[in-house]
Amino acid sequence: MPHARKSDSHLNPDQHSRFSKTVTDDALASTSNTLESNKAKIGLHPEFIDEMDLQKLSKSVPDGTAGDIKKVHQHNTELLLHKLGQRLAFERASVRLYEALIIKCLANRKEIKTVISLDQLRQFRDEEVEHSLLLKTAIETLGFDPDEWIPDTDSTLLASLQIPKVFTKKNTTVLQCLESVLIFATNDNSEWHTLHELFTNMGLKDLADEFNQALEEDSRQLEALSRWIYQLSHA
Repeated sequence: MPHARKSDSHLNPDQHSRFSKTVTDDALASTSNTLESNKAKIGLHPEFIDEMDLQKLSKSVPDGTAGDIKKVHQHNTELLLHKLGQRLAFERASVRLYEALIIKCLANRKEIKTVISLDQLRQFRDEEVEHSLLLKTAIETLGFDPDEWIPDTDSTLLASLQIPKVFTKKNTTVLQCLESVLIFATNDNSEWHTLHELFTNMGLKDLADEFNQALEEDSRQLEALSRWIYQLSHA
């Protein structure tokens, strides 16, 4: 499993409520004073507790509690990074998919008629490039190497990232290619919602806000793809 680059962090006072069932008021007061002194440190987010804070916390809470807290934070961090790495791989695949669709449309201009906008397809491709950069930056902001979190052992996932055969066969139609892209984009949009929810639940509001635009753009892509499929099907 990849290791985080060492970085400073601090606890949000609001997080103390999470431990209310296992930590006494006196312990919380002592721990709070210790953690307040670290507020000047440049931190990634309250979810990321550094070793110094964990050691101090472990002296003030019942045996086992600090270890349990650390395990929860490590699990959340790994889950978040796994999702970010997954999305990064999908966004890069989406760029290739839109490129393939653009080439297919250029080779079949009569078939697409005036239904499909090549300029809009290029815009969608460029948005996917921007989403890839956004995800890469998010992983780096959390103090990790993006390349280490790109899934490389999940054969099912990797297979789903390949350009569908429908694009490589000469006798397939633009409509069939659009339907293939729609399936991919629908899954992509669903995972973006999951990632946004994970950000929100972990209290990473800034990152959640940044991803709102990507969610909106993905939704517009779905609407356009669905509309084109309907129009070509009824032409």
